Amino acid sequence: CSNSDDDESFDKALMTGKWQSGTEYYYFTSDGNGYTWDSSEVTEEDAQDFTWSLSGSLLTINHKMGISSAQITKIYTMQTLTSTTLKFKDDYNTFTFTKVQ
Repeated sequence: CSNSDDDESFDKALMTGKWQSGTEYYYFTSDGNGYTWDSSEVTEEDAQDFTWSLSGSLLTINHKMGISSAQITKIYTMQTLTSTTLKFKDDYNTFTFTKVQ
């Protein structure tokens, strides 16, 4: 029985809602869609759409790029997911968000 971080699973129902870190926002819907925006640059109405999935501790976000069909896929490792705190990391940074809605 291994106890590595990769085996940890998170309740993806807790992802649903609006999360804030500084001026950056993510809104996750329960059907695997969502949108993100930086309020210092754009309004929520101009947010960038994405799709997301959470499998074990692996959070995958596919950002949809504007009017083209291009996508940028980012894969993160979930560290904390509670009803109030969302924390995940990539190879370079750790991102911490607080649920605001």
